[in-house]
Amino acid sequence: MEKIGYVIGEKDGRIVLDVKRTGSCGDKCKTCQSHCEVPSVQVTLDNHLQAKIGDFVEVGMQPASLIKTTFVIYTIPLVMFILALSLGVTVFKNAGMTHYEGLALLTGFAVLGLTFVVLHWLHGRSGKEKPSILEMKKIL
Repeated sequence: MEKIGYVIGEKDGRIVLDVKRTGSCGDKCKTCQSHCEVPSVQVTLDNHLQAKIGDFVEVGMQPASLIKTTFVIYTIPLVMFILALSLGVTVFKNAGMTHYEGLALLTGFAVLGLTFVVLHWLHGRSGKEKPSILEMKKIL
């Protein structure tokens, strides 16, 4: 995944990039009639290429980082939801409850929400300055 960023500032030996996000409808906005505004994201990266304010740089993500991030964000919550749903059906059915499917579904959603909260907490716990999974590739 490669994006083009515009260097808008420097902070503590690092550069601040303004990177345009791709809209949910893609990047072919000239053919789209919605005229949606896609906000940009500011990213702070190590300046190992000696980029200056006003430069355009190409930033990218290693495929392994993308796969790991995708796994954490999507797969772990899904697995936890399915486990909680299965366990909920078993426990509530064996307890003799009449609406055990609905209770199991509520339990699954509760565990899903809790999983997202725990993942968010673990992400924030790693410190104020997290290493970026993006890296500068070249100055354009």
